[in-house]
Amino acid sequence: MGFWDNNEAAPNVDTVRPFTRERMADWMRSKDYNFSTDDDGDVITSFGNHRFLLMANGADAEVLTVRGRWAITAPASARYKILEAINQWSIEKIWPKAYVVVDDNGTLFVSTEVSVDLEKGVSDKQLGQYLSCGIGTAIQLFEELDRLFPDTRFGPATPPPNM
Repeated sequence: MGFWDNNEAAPNVDTVRPFTRERMADWMRSKDYNFSTDDDGDVITSFGNHRFLLMANGADAEVLTVRGRWAITAPASARYKILEAINQWSIEKIWPKAYVVVDDNGTLFVSTEVSVDLEKGVSDKQLGQYLSCGIGTAIQLFEELDRLFPDTRFGPATPPPNM
């Protein structure tokens, strides 16, 4: 006999709903994470000393992007060593996308991104998984960079507002 023949309650279904910035904020609240929002409603938060921006991008704000910034800055002279470490990470891991940015002062920042097109909607469980993936895999990379580059010349990062 099939499921439709028994008297048990239907399984709890995690309903797919439109992706919104407010749903990202709701997820943060459900986890008791501290955060603020920018003028667009995107979520700004930190885990450890690492900064994160949880954004809704795209023409219709349908693309979830979790962008992270390593809590450490480095001199531009460390660029190729850090790029090599990021490349090795990318060979072995799927997430996150990572890249190096050097500002006008010659300071090097490492940023990460995980993006997902949610044009057709997303369940709460899926959204939580995507946000956890973007944050968690970034922190794993940052911890690996901390291990590989314990050099005290590197200073704490002060990311620009737009990261």
